[in-house]
Amino acid sequence: MKNVLKIMGLLPMLCLNIVMAAGGADWVPHDKFPANMSNSESIQRGAKYYVNYCLACHSLEFQRYNRIGMDTGLDEDVIKDNLIFTGQSVSQTMLSAIPDDDAQEWFGKVPPDLSLISRSKGSDYVYNYLRAFYRDDSKPMGVNNGVFPDVGMPHVLASVEGVKEAIYDETEQCKTVDGESVCETHKTLAGYTAPVGGTVSPDEYDAMVFDLSQFLYYVSDPSEIKRHRIGPWVLGFLILMTFVLYLLKREYWRDIH
Repeated sequence: MKNVLKIMGLLPMLCLNIVMAAGGADWVPHDKFPANMSNSESIQRGAKYYVNYCLACHSLEFQRYNRIGMDTGLDEDVIKDNLIFTGQSVSQTMLSAIPDDDAQEWFGKVPPDLSLISRSKGSDYVYNYLRAFYRDDSKPMGVNNGVFPDVGMPHVLASVEGVKEAIYDETEQCKTVDGESVCETHKTLAGYTAPVGGTVSPDEYDAMVFDLSQFLYYVSDPSEIKRHRIGPWVLGFLILMTFVLYLLKREYWRDIH
């Protein structure tokens, strides 16, 4: 019985280690994404970037165009003119223009729906992933990614950001084989060179990626905006109700005593 209790006591530590190991310790870059659901303008800009650069391949089948308008204050006419280029109505979900069969033939795999990407992998993952592409001529798409090694998609924002080269740290590891010292050089991704050929500065690109990540964070749970709006009112009601119930309790107990 004591051994069972010891094992149960170690389980939380084991789970914590697993979570930490899966938390992207080897990501390059590895920055925290400060999501802010009250920043409606950032979400609006992110929606524009997503429609222009991502929606051609990646659907958002759980997100409707008019929901973006309701949550961020965009008029339906603005949505029709700036976000819908596929002939859909504002009440429809945001679907890719590429049929699944064609996508399978062209890419070898249907690009995943990104409605819940921020919830499943975390907003930090999305933010860093979009800033981690670098040139790698050995890969089919000519690029690799410091957050998702051996990535299978092209860098769709390369025309905006430009092209970066990888910077590696090299370490030599030696071992003895049959009495002889055998050494191997191991390379670890350490960072990137400044991008070349882009149309914006690195700071402007980071701001663009921030807005895009903000939009995907919003899409993963649109109701969070409403919860933030009504939350203070709910707390205020609970505080007031607690005070009223306290006065009622005093009145009841005064009659009893």
